[in-house]
Amino acid sequence: MCESCVYSPTRCGTPGKEEEEEEEEEEEEEEEEEEEEEEEEEEEEEEEEEEEEEEEEEEEEEEEEEEEEEEEEEEEEEESFVVRAANMALASPFPPSKRPDGRDSGF
Repeated sequence: MCESCVYSPTRCGTPGKEEEEEEEEEEEEEEEEEEEEEEEEEEEEEEEEEEEEEEEEEEEEEEEEEEEEEEEEEEEEEESFVVRAANMALASPFPPSKRPDGRDSGF
């Protein structure tokens, strides 16, 4: 507070003092706004990253499920082939090693 001022420092009567204070307040407000904008941008980036990670995880899960389904289908096909081959061998009137043409059927 200046010597000639009888007011509080926030209302100092010194010429230019109020202008300086207003400028300082404006600068502080601008800095606060910039900080808020930066924080918002960071939050948005974090949200986008989280969304991307979630999407990647979902895609991986879907791929794993598809692979499991394919494996199950392959196993079912193999099992059905084995069952059909066994049924054919059982349905044959000749034992596998005693075919009339002398060939071994491989069963």
